[in-house]
Amino acid sequence: MATINSETHAGRVALVTGASRGIGQAIATGLAERGAQVVLGGHVDDVSETTDRIAKIGRPALTVALDVSDPSSIAAARDRVKAELGRVDILVNNAGMFEAATWDDLDYNLWQRVMAVDLNGPMLMCKAFLPLMRGRGWGRVINVGSATVAIASPVSIAYRTAKMGVVGFTRALAATLGDEGITINVVLASLTRTAMSEGLPEAIVKASSAARSFTERQSRPISRAASSCSPPTTPAGSLVKRSWPTAGTPSHSEHRYSLAGLSSYNQPATQAATTSGADGSNPHV
Repeated sequence: MATINSETHAGRVALVTGASRGIGQAIATGLAERGAQVVLGGHVDDVSETTDRIAKIGRPALTVALDVSDPSSIAAARDRVKAELGRVDILVNNAGMFEAATWDDLDYNLWQRVMAVDLNGPMLMCKAFLPLMRGRGWGRVINVGSATVAIASPVSIAYRTAKMGVVGFTRALAATLGDEGITINVVLASLTRTAMSEGLPEAIVKASSAARSFTERQSRPISRAASSCSPPTTPAGSLVKRSWPTAGTPSHSEHRYSLAGLSSYNQPATQAATTSGADGSNPHV
């Protein structure tokens, strides 16, 4: 594995949820390559491959059992991180649950399960771990959303509703924390070649004309990780939400909001896809 000669995050503690595979794994590895002490949240057995990858680049990784839909699990993970490392400088809310139900197939139980992981999860993680970040004048939170919020599709209604909620949550939280030097970013990830992207519903793929060529143009998780791990360039208190067409054209669209976090993108790479649960890697990370 190639090692990136950069100590951008040397001395910083970075917690990544859903780091067992796909983009979450690549982000965790990328942060370690840039000098961070990485904390992997999820099923301990599931993240063993990521732990091994980080070990190969000469850095330790702390693994904590974590279910982002369970407040007691999050509290236990926070207590362990606080006891062993004392703080969190970077929080990547990547764990997610994907569903492909149509309106007729969607029931309340499925709706609640998706909301518990994809919307409640980032809020609960921020509630638990921001106290370990605040008061130091610097911090980064990256919430993983999904580019599917912008497309018209008859499937994945609960998933796309939750991810739109993540956008609103990010804006509000960034407005709250910007003066403290803590920036909040939402990554609207689109299709990325991971194990979980193989079975995405055809309706999702075809809903965007740009996505129709994703099989030829899908980015790799490591490309997305490079973007997400790069040092932020915008000041706290202003959100930059960027999205690039999956067709891979050099141009990009950029929308600025006066009150929010910061963009961690640095290159027009295509974005994400996967499918998972409360402790797994997000299909759209």
